[in-house]
Amino acid sequence: MGEGHFGLTLIALSLIGLPFGLGPDYSMVMIIIIGVALSSLPDIDLRTDKVHHRGITHSLLFAIIAGLIVGTIFGYLSGFIWGIIGFIGGFCGIILHLLGDVFTFHKFRPLYPFDAIIFKRKIYLGFGLFYANNKSVNSGFFILGCMTCAFYLAYSLGYI
Repeated sequence: MGEGHFGLTLIALSLIGLPFGLGPDYSMVMIIIIGVALSSLPDIDLRTDKVHHRGITHSLLFAIIAGLIVGTIFGYLSGFIWGIIGFIGGFCGIILHLLGDVFTFHKFRPLYPFDAIIFKRKIYLGFGLFYANNKSVNSGFFILGCMTCAFYLAYSLGYI
């Protein structure tokens, strides 16, 4: 479960990382690792009947909270800069999960609760391009993500 989200996160963060290379102290690599590790976290709501699927765990608020938790842990263990790296990785992992889910049929509120506060209405998104459990799409994202990450690493290490 989650191979499509792993792949999409690898694609996006590897492409974002190209201009930065590996980053000082491999910071960009850590952002990618953290992002991929958390990219399926929003689907934790599938494992419980206490939280509605694609509810709070599929929102900007959850991305901020996850980023703050990971950033706090990394900051406590390794200092302020690593706290920032932890926040970016955690936040991006969740946001990229939401991006992937926006293209599926099941609509949800990715801007919760800010949509109701700022726009005075609930904004549901779901473009209906494919089903979330489409094996071809998920495998395609995973394979493309691995290839993009391999290119990013080879380029950053000077092999390309």
